[in-house]
Amino acid sequence: MTEKGAVMYGSDSCENCRNQKKLFGEDFKFVNYVNCEFSYEECQKKNIVVYPVWSLGGKILIGVQSTSALSEFAGCGPATAGQTTGS
Repeated sequence: MTEKGAVMYGSDSCENCRNQKKLFGEDFKFVNYVNCEFSYEECQKKNIVVYPVWSLGGKILIGVQSTSALSEFAGCGPATAGQTTGS
């Protein structure tokens, strides 16, 4: 997803954002993440007022997403066996 340009916008104080991060586990460090608490102007310019938001090429997904939904969103194909697919 990172190679495709997908970005997650969120906040460290957002419970749904924390839940989304947990779905990635250690691999979250590879996610393009914009913390709107520290990048408020960037998030405001993009009209992001709820979290988490996934953005890619003008498309958005709002809310906690399964890894398979995000893989499909980014055009990466389905998540591989062993990856978490909860929502």
